[in-house]
Amino acid sequence: MPPIEDFYCGSVINFFFYGKSTWSFREFIFYENSHFGMVAIPVLFTSLFLIINKKVSILYKVLFVFFCSFCIIRTSLTLLGGLILCSLLFLIVEKKRIGSHFFYFLIFTTVLFSTILFSDNICKAKLIPMYDNHSYIQNQKINESLSKILNYKEGSLSTYVFYHSANTAYYSLLYKPFGWGAQNYESAALYFNKKYPPKNNLLSSLNIKDGTNNFFKLIVEFGWFGVLLYFFLIYSFISKKISLENKLFLFPFIITQSIRGAGYFNGGFMLILLIIIFLQFNIQNKLEN
Repeated sequence: MPPIEDFYCGSVINFFFYGKSTWSFREFIFYENSHFGMVAIPVLFTSLFLIINKKVSILYKVLFVFFCSFCIIRTSLTLLGGLILCSLLFLIVEKKRIGSHFFYFLIFTTVLFSTILFSDNICKAKLIPMYDNHSYIQNQKINESLSKILNYKEGSLSTYVFYHSANTAYYSLLYKPFGWGAQNYESAALYFNKKYPPKNNLLSSLNIKDGTNNFFKLIVEFGWFGVLLYFFLIYSFISKKISLENKLFLFPFIITQSIRGAGYFNGGFMLILLIIIFLQFNIQNKLEN
């Protein structure tokens, strides 16, 4: 059977072809399936909101159904986890503005994808920080606890790397609270890999430039200034200065790429961040006046 990393978390492909399919997440447009998940959620949220609350063309609806079908086939832990987290946050923060129909859809989304996430063995494996049942992990208690909760023992290299990057961010705040500087995550990763050598040598070379997500990357490169930036993003998400339609499109980019990212520019993270700053401080209107 192919390794866990070569399967789609929560996809219909698992149901029909598990252990038999030669499909890989490196096919088609995106090199990694999780990269598709980073950009798919904003499109799903915004499109569905417009379909429910606005009059859109038949062609728009047909293209949306096609896109949803593609998401079902090429789903990933990033896509499922991002959908669940974004749905919960909008349910909590924007309950009054999203409307009843979209409100109930988000509840349905949360329940449906949570069920898929915690019932699919591929998804459960990707939540446990272990690789091929032989390598060590950085915190055995985490592995044992997750294995017990999820009732599954086999783990994933990608999650193993995630925990390793979390350690790098933690040590960076202790050693360099003001960060290593822009685009210097690799320097921090190499330094801590040497100071605290990982027991799995693969961790010394994987994601040493992007930190697996933009949250870890910002913390390492800008220290507590990165933490303050996220406080600003939380404040902007809670405030009502940004329209709901803009929030539905912009913030899923930030939320999802804070879980699984590929740098500031590849997924449009920096552009989205600048747009949020402009909208929050109403900079465009101030410039026009």
